[in-house]
Order: sequence, then structure tokens, then C-alpha cells
Amino acid sequence: MRKFKLSTSILLELADTFHARFTEDLDLFSGFDKDLNQEFADQLQNSIDTALTLGNDTTNRSKLNGKTITVNEAMSACNLFHKNLAYWIIKAFNDYTAVQQQFGIGNMSKVNKSQAKMILFMENLVETIKEYRTTLEAAGTPAALLDRAAIHADNLRTANIDQEQQKGSRVVDTAERVAILNAIYDQLRKISTVASLLFTEQPEKNKLYQIPYTKSTSTTTNEEE
Repeated sequence: MRKFKLSTSILLELADTFHARFTEDLDLFSGFDKDLNQEFADQLQNSIDTALTLGNDTTNRSKLNGKTITVNEAMSACNLFHKNLAYWIIKAFNDYTAVQQQFGIGNMSKVNKSQAKMILFMENLVETIKEYRTTLEAAGTPAALLDRAAIHADNLRTANIDQEQQKGSRVVDTAERVAILNAIYDQLRKISTVASLLFTEQPEKNKLYQIPYTKSTSTTTNEEE
């Protein structure tokens, strides 16, 4: 959870400014609190550098979108494959409705709506084709078409795994970014609090160390640019 209401870009810009001012007034801060020293300043700078290196969630979103497109393409390929196969299934088993149902005839509208259902269906379809392959080939079904079932099943399963892994990576990366940004915010609050005590008689100087107020809220790990 983000501790701050500022956007990431504003927080990092503010952190750069605070670091520069804090370094200039380092003797005053360390004189008030020995922990507010050069090491504290270096830690803040390192956190800023790390946050800038990690960037924002745009790259992860783009990667996930790419994985999703691949999954959708694999789903479409499986659906098209089944449509082509359906002709031969009906030809080979015209009088056997139960067998047709084993091949998913008349049930694809439900399967098409779910990656999980399509993955399971394709895995089962491969086995069903093995069971009835002789009859299908006797009806003229191209062997190459029957062989493609396993290829489409593997492609879809791989695409789905890649997509889920990217989702997991995005969650982990986001958590890491939020942790670093929260650490930066905590340091800025520390500086701001001490500055309000150091510069009580210097309101303009004190103002330079105040964190701007914003009405926007951010209570989840979703990042704001």
C-alpha cells in the first residue's frame, strides 16, 4: 500500500529537490539529530536512483498486454482448428451424437469464453482424437489436421503459463517499487518534520521543506504516474 497521495513522478521530483536542500543544510540537520547525516542523505539518493531505474508500471503493462494478445491468438487458433475438425467429426460419426459430444460439437460456445476451459478441452481433444483416429482417417480426415491438435494444445498452454507468470512478475515488481517509494516518502517526512523545528523563525525557508498537500487518494498498490 502506498503511504502517500502524490503521483510517483511528483514524489521523485520532490525527493530530488529535498535531497539537494538537505545536503546544503546538512550541518543544521545533523546538529539537531545525529542520524540526519551524510549517510542519511546517501541512502535517500540511492533510493531515488533505484526508483528511477525501476521506472513505473508502463513496461510491465505492455509486456502483459503482449502476453494477453498471444493467448487470445492461441484461443482463436484452437477455435478455428475445431471448426475445421468438426466437418470430419460429423462426417465420421454422423449417427453417433454421443461421440460428437466427446469432440465438443455443440458445446464450443461455453469453452470459448474461458482460457482454463479451452486448455482442458484441447488436452482432452488430443486424447479423444487418439481414441477415434482410425475412424476419422477412414472418413478421409487429413492426418496433418489431426496432428495439429497437440500443437494447438501446447501453444495455448504455453501462452497461458507465460501470461500468468507475467501477472505474477508485475505484482512482485509493483510491490518492490511501492516499498522503495514508501521508504523515500518516510525520509522526506522526517526531513520535513525536523525542518519545521529548525526553521520556525524562517517561514519561507520552512516552506521549502514542506510536502505539498493533495486531495487525491491512493490506498492500493496500483501505481499512479
